[in-house]
Parts: sequence; C-alpha cells; structure tokens
Amino acid sequence: LDGNRLGRDTHSIMPSLEFNCSGTITGFLLVVDVRTNRDEYPTIWLWNKTDETTYTRVDDSSVEIRLGPSNFSTDGVYQFSLSTPLQFTANQVLGIYQPRHGNSVVRCYY
Repeated sequence: LDGNRLGRDTHSIMPSLEFNCSGTITGFLLVVDVRTNRDEYPTIWLWNKTDETTYTRVDDSSVEIRLGPSNFSTDGVYQFSLSTPLQFTANQVLGIYQPRHGNSVVRCYY
C-alpha cells in the first residue's frame, strides 16, 4: 500500500479482510477515482491463506471492477453489486490487483 492507496501494478493481499467463517459476498462498497483514456481495471480475488506469509489465489474467484463516469457517484463512493455472488470460506482473504497508475481506469483506495 502507498499511504491508503494501493500500489501500482501490484497484487495486494488485505490480511485485515481475512474471513473466519463461510459466506457470500454480493457486493462491495468502494472508494474510487475513475479516470478516462485508460483501458485496464482492478480485479478482486479470494486467496487461501496457507501460513502467515503464504497465499494461493482461488481459481474462479476474480471480480473485475468495471466502473465508468456513468455509473459512480460524484463523491467517489460506489456500491459495486456482483452479478454472481462470490462464495468464501474460513481462512480465505480478499486481495486486489491494481494495474499501473497510467493504465487503470479505476483507482481503488483501501
């Protein structure tokens, strides 16, 4: 993390978002900055925690954050609903891939 902004062109695991039960995610409340003339989007994945420093990405758990000027609020807060809910289990963690600053349509803040 760079301040409260995710680093550029990185996968960031968010250990504070580790699950201790099973459940379903139907959406996210995001603080974002949407920019024009770019062509890449952040992606959220679930990761399995195998030990204190090792994570493996869960196949079929990716959610691309596709927002644009027409579908977010002017204050930068956006409720992103998932068309297919994301199932998680205990010991899984949310992670995000943030494309490089110059390429990303959406910048996510954590």
